Amino acid sequence: IQPFFGPGREAEVLFLGRKMGVKSQVMKKPSRVTKSITKTSQASGSQSSKARQEAGSTVVSINRAPVLTLWITVCMRQLGHKEELALTAAKAVTALCARAKGRSLGIIPSSPKRTKGSTPKKENDTVRIAGMNIPVAKASHGGLRATNRGEPMDPQQVQKYLTSSFKENLQATRSAMEVAARRRSSQVLRSDCLSIYEKFRPEWRGWGVKGELSLKAVKAA
Repeated sequence: IQPFFGPGREAEVLFLGRKMGVKSQVMKKPSRVTKSITKTSQASGSQSSKARQEAGSTVVSINRAPVLTLWITVCMRQLGHKEELALTAAKAVTALCARAKGRSLGIIPSSPKRTKGSTPKKENDTVRIAGMNIPVAKASHGGLRATNRGEPMDPQQVQKYLTSSFKENLQATRSAMEVAARRRSSQVLRSDCLSIYEKFRPEWRGWGVKGELSLKAVKAA
């Protein structure tokens, strides 16, 4: 019998095999070619899946604001501040930067000029980060928090904001930022950590439009 393949021929092969006294189980065994194709297909599928996972863990689609918030949080922690103060100070820095960006784009109106004789509100306590003096105050249950209009901010709200923004990529992104922060001195983090952020921040695509954050670029910053 000459080798052949094609739809409808399996029954003929099975019939001839039975006629020649060959058990049907033998005819059902896959050929070497079939086994080879199956193995190749499985290996290819495994490699594709792995590549997608690697790509997903390396590049994060996200807005700039949560990236800056997480970066300042990491820098504050590297400086020895507690998580609650780090989160709230980071939110304060991000708000100031967003306000400045909005004004430059004409989205947010400029602050009204102070009248003569008026004095800015004096803040008793501040913490310095990113070249800014962020006002802080004690929370009702103790511990320092950055303030918003004189009231201590809620660190849990900031944490929820980061979690909802980064989702499953939060820990991987934070770990990458910690690598970059550990290479800097305390003086650099207090005065110039924004210039480090500018090396890896997502590309600007418009107000509120997500960009791509490369964790490889974060570690190398």
